Amino acid sequence: MLVQTAPPGDGSSADVARTRARCEAHLDDLLGAGLVERIEGKGAAVLRLPGPVRLFASDALAQRNELGRAAAAHARSLVARLATDLQFGICVAGDDRGGIELELDELRAALKWSVFNDRFEIGIALIEASASLWRVLSLATEYVRMIRIVLTRVSASASLRTREEMRLWKALANELLLTQGPRQETTAAWRKLYELASACSDDVYRRHALAGLIGVLISRGADASHVVIGGGVVVEQPLLFDAFVAAMSKVSPASEITLLRAPPVNGALAIAERLRAEIREMEKFNGK
Repeated sequence: MLVQTAPPGDGSSADVARTRARCEAHLDDLLGAGLVERIEGKGAAVLRLPGPVRLFASDALAQRNELGRAAAAHARSLVARLATDLQFGICVAGDDRGGIELELDELRAALKWSVFNDRFEIGIALIEASASLWRVLSLATEYVRMIRIVLTRVSASASLRTREEMRLWKALANELLLTQGPRQETTAAWRKLYELASACSDDVYRRHALAGLIGVLISRGADASHVVIGGGVVVEQPLLFDAFVAAMSKVSPASEITLLRAPPVNGALAIAERLRAEIREMEKFNGK
């Protein structure tokens, strides 16, 4: 950040190196004076302003009408940091809880700012990137509540935001499934996701919704050893079927997936005939 805000030079490699060195020297001075804290962890070190300094900085930025720009920059940097944590598996049980809770404080502040300033893209990105953090801290209930708050704000906005709603419904449905939320509510969330994905012609989210609905059935005790999917939409779009298979590999890796190409009635009769043949073979094997 210090390098980005430094006075521009001639753009040469040597000039960039000198600028970076000056910024690092300034940062050392700030750290030495206690105006900036360095938080070490398993990932990259995090720089943070101490509480009193943060309050003073917020007041100064507000007086200069720059608080919004700074808050947006902070929220975006947090999205990137959370994505990095997820990529390298930093947010897992056994990590330094104090460091994770420190990140959670920043997340709450960034979400509050983004939601109540209608910066929905940033808020949704934070929701998507932070799922594992909430789970590590056993705060799934707060996470679901936060998703609902953002969803309510997005739904109430003046302009139609179908794609934004779709992303939030996916986050909500997935969290309800993983935490074994109320079945009716979980099913409704996955159906809503499928409805919005169809409105956007988004096959990626449609396959997530289909796999999620099957995940609900599995959680209710359904046998998922053999899953049959059919219908004109899937038959006419091979990529949708491939995407569904990929999504199912995460929900139920052992499931055998079959594409039903025949009309629904014929397909149901074919499945019934196949099951009857299997039953006959079992009866023969058992000597009946």
